[in-house]
Amino acid sequence: VGGFDVTKGPINQDFMYLTPQTSNNGQYNTFLGYGSGHSMTTGKENVILGVSAGYKNTTGGQNVFVGKCAGYYNKTGYYNVIIGWSDLSKYPWTTPTDLGDANTLIGYSTSIGVTGDENTILGNLAGQSLTTGSYNCIFGSTAGQSLVSGNGNVMLGEEAGINATGQENVFVGGAAGSSNTSGDFIVISTNHEGCFVPRFAWFSQ
Repeated sequence: VGGFDVTKGPINQDFMYLTPQTSNNGQYNTFLGYGSGHSMTTGKENVILGVSAGYKNTTGGQNVFVGKCAGYYNKTGYYNVIIGWSDLSKYPWTTPTDLGDANTLIGYSTSIGVTGDENTILGNLAGQSLTTGSYNCIFGSTAGQSLVSGNGNVMLGEEAGINATGQENVFVGGAAGSSNTSGDFIVISTNHEGCFVPRFAWFSQ
């Protein structure tokens, strides 16, 4: 609890990892939990709570990681908010080398390995496979679960866009667009399929 500094002395280490405010390394960090912030070097102003949360973070700063293994793969990313238990065994792709910036991820194993930026994802296993995709808004349990690199998608509802891999889709409703695997569609539905409307056609009318 308190500031963690790689140059801390034995006394500081004994007293709950508190370091002086004049430190140039890892200033103003707050860690709580076994292995939290384990690899920190010069990252500043992070709040990391939970077993192995922010484990690989080195220079990333101004992040909030709460939950077991939350933000585990982040090294240099900034401004991320990740809340929820991250089950690393649920990540289906190659282990990421880092995370992106300014992502807000809330839920069980939500977008564990996202390297893209400015995604907002909420829900159990939502956006589970997302890696390089950016600017996506995904809300709902398992929504956008197959999305890997698509950008600018909006998926609202349980299983909305669950199989989609494209970009700039809008899926609203439970399982809306669940059979869609491409991009540029708008689907508003209260059932599994709904009506697919090509986005370019929608805006050309």
